Amino acid sequence: METTEPCVQIYTGNFMKGVCSFGKECKKHSGICLETQKIPDAIKMSEFADTVILKSEQTYYHKIMHTFSIVE
Repeated sequence: METTEPCVQIYTGNFMKGVCSFGKECKKHSGICLETQKIPDAIKMSEFADTVILKSEQTYYHKIMHTFSIVE
């Protein structure tokens, strides 16, 4: 995974029980999510606050690229 964001939030499938996907019920830890983002709580840190405030004349741009391969 490559991204222009400085941090990655990782969610695990701790609470997947009871969720259905592709016609099958998921089990605990059946999934994972990787969300790229700015520094958590940056608005409260003076050295990072300007990185999370978007002014009306600014454009927000974020890039993420996932690369997958199959290993046999």
